[in-house]
Amino acid sequence: KADNAARWLRAVKDKGHSLGYRVNETKTVVLAKPRFVAKAREELDALGLHEVKVIDIMDVSRGQIEELLMPKYLGVPVGPDCFRRRYMECKVEGWVAELKLLAEVGEISPHEGYALLVRGQQARWRYLMRTVKGEFMSEVLKPLEAELRKVVDRAAGWTLSDLELTQAQLPGRCGGLGIMDVELEIGRAHV
Repeated sequence: KADNAARWLRAVKDKGHSLGYRVNETKTVVLAKPRFVAKAREELDALGLHEVKVIDIMDVSRGQIEELLMPKYLGVPVGPDCFRRRYMECKVEGWVAELKLLAEVGEISPHEGYALLVRGQQARWRYLMRTVKGEFMSEVLKPLEAELRKVVDRAAGWTLSDLELTQAQLPGRCGGLGIMDVELEIGRAHV
């Protein structure tokens, strides 16, 4: 399979320019299972793709995920649970930081902050919740759920009771605000 992937990458490099696509080898990363790392490197070298990075998916570090994958990884992480978990932990850290900034926006422009949360951020979260399956998801998403609660409380100006939060989590057509219930969303993501 490594030879097929390498040939495909070579074809993209050779023919992609006619479609307006250029392969940048220094930004290309191949995630391989441990037993295929050497074979992938060998196949890439044979095709002249010397600058493409090959990383063992079972041994990928948090720093490698943040540096190499987060800015440009398209789609859903696949592979072993340990990789998907590390990837999601990095994603959640970024989302929590974005949520803190969104809370500041909400203080200046409440409607814009609310719209960004409900129409933008939550859609991104929901996408990965529905596509990344794993027993670890509930635990990994706890910091996001906690920060979301803080943001809602901050926007309201007081600490919402559980009943008030439940009402805020209802869709707008039912008198709520459409604030995501992270735990409920995880539960129905893979039915």
